[in-house]
Amino acid sequence: MSFNKEKSLVILEFANNHMGDQSLFNQMVDEYCNIKNEFSDFDFAIKLQYRDLDSFIHPSYKDSSHPGVKRFESTKVTLEEWSERIDYALSKGFMLGCTPFDEISVLNIINDSRFSFLKIGSCSFDDWPMLESIKLNKSGKNKNLNIIASTGGMNLKRIDKVVSFLLKIENVNLSLMHCIAEYPSQVDHQNLSWIRVLQDRYQMEVGFSTHEKGSEQLSGGFARCLGASIFEKHVVSEEASTINGYSSKPSEIRNWLANLRIANTMYGDRSSREKRFDIENEYLDGFRRGVYASRNIEKEEEINDSILYMAFPKEQNCYAANDISKFGKIFTQKSILKDDALDYETVKFNNIREKVEQIKERVLELIRESGVHFPKHTSLEISHHYGLEEFDRYGMSMITVINLNYCKKYMFLQAGQQHPEQYHKVKEETFILIKGEIDLFLDGKLIKLEIGAPVTIYPKVVHSFMCNADAIIEEISTHHISDDSYYIDDAITSNQNRKSFISLYE
Repeated sequence: MSFNKEKSLVILEFANNHMGDQSLFNQMVDEYCNIKNEFSDFDFAIKLQYRDLDSFIHPSYKDSSHPGVKRFESTKVTLEEWSERIDYALSKGFMLGCTPFDEISVLNIINDSRFSFLKIGSCSFDDWPMLESIKLNKSGKNKNLNIIASTGGMNLKRIDKVVSFLLKIENVNLSLMHCIAEYPSQVDHQNLSWIRVLQDRYQMEVGFSTHEKGSEQLSGGFARCLGASIFEKHVVSEEASTINGYSSKPSEIRNWLANLRIANTMYGDRSSREKRFDIENEYLDGFRRGVYASRNIEKEEEINDSILYMAFPKEQNCYAANDISKFGKIFTQKSILKDDALDYETVKFNNIREKVEQIKERVLELIRESGVHFPKHTSLEISHHYGLEEFDRYGMSMITVINLNYCKKYMFLQAGQQHPEQYHKVKEETFILIKGEIDLFLDGKLIKLEIGAPVTIYPKVVHSFMCNADAIIEEISTHHISDDSYYIDDAITSNQNRKSFISLYE
């Protein structure tokens, strides 16, 4: 199965709207092919549904007046008939997806390489026999299986279980769809903010499967602005005589897509945003204050705030007030006269902010790999015992989760780093290795930390540790006191600038 996620994907749900009729199916493909060509900035897929009616319908209900049974039987399409329709849709440049409703259908979809994705409908989201069938039929296949699952009617507890199950299946790419299981769904029931809830909780691609009236024009655009990138809509032919309350004609889809296109353009992406920064900053320089010397400054003199002042306008090729921060040290390469601007040739900036940002990004990568989650306003504490320039050899990053009568921290180390010898007079702490490889030394005795195995360090025990592979250590301790860390090397104790702090998610 192939699945290109570089563009927003629009899924056209043909379902039973072609009434099981081959000619009507082809007509709908042709009508929506024109739309696909008009909106080439999107990817388009046609989605089918399949039920093995011989086993799907209870024997006592076959040929009955039950409305669901009657509809399924009257629009029945055999696998052979589906095959012709799949080939026709593919010939027109569409991707194909299919929703199974039973175990036999799962087998047919997974084994048919013409499908780009398997779609799980809301009614089957936690149909465990069917989900187990997906796992069983996927096992042993190295090819990726793209699964898109609608979450209509599902609370987070139910979604948690299904997401956990599906992500354990090898070579599965999972996306979720915010869906309102109401036909048609009302505008005030859309709750599009739930898209963000799903994104934040599961850290995966989230789309929007909509069942509102066909005439609705704005839902796709609003969903895109909340980060949705997959969109599903039920469609019918322009000439359809019977239309349910939640399907759209081609003319209605065009209007809906036009608004989605506007939203897609305004939503943009990270790379296009980053390309604008230099242009915007050149413009903003016209409003910034420059940095000027308040007295004559000698060559190679370290500059501090007391001998600088900020004034408008900023001269070209000179530093702005925005460049001055506690993260930077400034040295002159040439002498500077009073009231002269600090320009790029005469002044050298030693900006430690870049190193701090690099450390933060590495910690974030470790966090993503481990699956540990932290609050949005978490602060990252960076210990650089011998200065930032030595951080890759001596250092550690920490997050303090809570510090009351008890304390919980996470410590992050990169391969090759070591934490120098220290002890606490009051604090008692327990280390639990979450990830990586750590050699811990307690009063000189080597202990290799094992993942999940707690090791307690008592007060006055001298301890240090070496990281052999990028690691995360959970620390649980008594209340942490800032001046209760005693380093064996006095050079560390005398270094008053051995810590930096930065917001983890800024």
